[in-house]
Amino acid sequence: MGEGKELLQKAVELINNNEKSQERMRGWKAIVQFDLEGEEGPFHLVFAGQDQSEFVDGQHEAPTITLRSDTETLAKIYKGEEDIVEAFFTKKLRVEGPLPEAQKFQGILLPALEQ
Repeated sequence: MGEGKELLQKAVELINNNEKSQERMRGWKAIVQFDLEGEEGPFHLVFAGQDQSEFVDGQHEAPTITLRSDTETLAKIYKGEEDIVEAFFTKKLRVEGPLPEAQKFQGILLPALEQ
């Protein structure tokens, strides 16, 4: 299993066990797809409007947003060594799809990573 896949699976676990993340994802229906350089994939996370998210192997036909990066950048974001906004502006993290949806995902992810 690749490092990126492991990080995303752990992120889902953290999100699903963080009260603030759960609160923020209620009512949000989205597919967040990750296309990581050097990883088999892509992978996607499903947010179905409840207080739980799900990791899914494979490509989704119509993701809400697609995040493209490399595993090293994802790991640094996960560990708090790289700011997600800075990664976006330096093009280490590319977003395809509506930016407000990416910001919503950021608001769900960051509280989970801070615990």
